[in-house]
Amino acid sequence: MEQLRLLKGRTISRQSNFTVEPGARGLSEDVGNGRLFASGEDPCLEWALLSDPGKLRPRNEDYAAHSLVTASTHLDDERATVLVVADGLGGLSAGDRASRIAVESVISYLKSEKVVNAYQAVRKAIRQANSTILEEMAVVHGLRMGTTMTIMVATKGEAVFGHVGDSRAYLLRGNAITQLTADHSQAAEMLRMGLITPEQARTHPSRSQLTRCLGGDLVVRVDMLSQPLNSGDWVVLCSDGLWNLVSKQEIAHTIRDAEITYRSKPDTESLLGHFPVPFEHQLLFGRDLLTQAKSSATQVVTQLVALALDRGAHDNVTVAAVRFMRETSMSNRGKTGLLWRRVRRRR
Repeated sequence: MEQLRLLKGRTISRQSNFTVEPGARGLSEDVGNGRLFASGEDPCLEWALLSDPGKLRPRNEDYAAHSLVTASTHLDDERATVLVVADGLGGLSAGDRASRIAVESVISYLKSEKVVNAYQAVRKAIRQANSTILEEMAVVHGLRMGTTMTIMVATKGEAVFGHVGDSRAYLLRGNAITQLTADHSQAAEMLRMGLITPEQARTHPSRSQLTRCLGGDLVVRVDMLSQPLNSGDWVVLCSDGLWNLVSKQEIAHTIRDAEITYRSKPDTESLLGHFPVPFEHQLLFGRDLLTQAKSSATQVVTQLVALALDRGAHDNVTVAAVRFMRETSMSNRGKTGLLWRRVRRRR
């Protein structure tokens, strides 16, 4: 497979359409996807995302987004929360384009029709994104693109994850943090086969050589996972720019510290995610705004990115965090992954 030899994190070329913090570490005008920030609150959760080019990369090849989609049931329609993180392969000519195209494609697919079976919808959405990238490469001569993708679709009591590549999803419940996704890299495969130790895997030369990505094959294999959710659970999606420098235990400590700081209900009117403008126009970055936002999710993503930056941040760093604020019974869930079945109360 060609993508086995592709190293992530090298530079590419694309003009950014996003607002960038003025004078930030000498960034040039060509910053790829720029520096991104957004946050907000849905009916049962609060969320925030932050993406930074890092200290060494001239362009940001990561991309992240949030959306609400219609989840159709036999009885009613509800809104499901979508969070996506993608990390473009910098060894190719347009990693930033790949990550953005992939994220926009999956969200467009999920918003285009009412979702009933989350497993099928997420898998189809990711495969559609893969096809979109391949079609883009076929149109533009010499264009080569690839990206990872980790997506969460969540509603009351449960979330479905789709995953390709080495971005990650973590679940924090109580004081225990668990990596939900498996890395699709050469080093990770060697670790699962028992050929190397976890310590060796962290510094192995092949840790950034992917065995799966969007844009690599006509049909992409997608890892799928269903995870029941409780009130107080946290889910963190991130690119390898974070987890290469910040351990999952440090992620857990950062979340718990944020909860201590913001015990009260967030002042959602102060969050950037509630501006009445399209998502892409909310992608603003200002450290003063982040500091003032009364949201534990905003605090988490800010602190985690800052921790990676303090440690050198040789790669782009992207984090999306979501806190589930209240639990709703879903006793009628089926085995096929139906998320949005709700029994309407009798009047």
